[in-house]
Amino acid sequence: ASNEDVYSGTVRDLVSGVLYGVNTTVFAYGSTGSGKTYTMVGSAGDPGLMVLSLQRIFQDRDRLFKDEELE
Repeated sequence: ASNEDVYSGTVRDLVSGVLYGVNTTVFAYGSTGSGKTYTMVGSAGDPGLMVLSLQRIFQDRDRLFKDEELE
């Protein structure tokens, strides 16, 4: 599965609440060499959960709060 598949099936719905003050934690657990860092960070061609989450947060911020002055 791609990181996008993992993101869509697990994290995507959690991220949308962040802009409304909902705390969210994503925890990667596994043995050495199992792909935790790759899943979280990814690569240029397959961005990880952190990258995809940040992209979503900034897209939602721009869409939801485009008329507000954010500091």
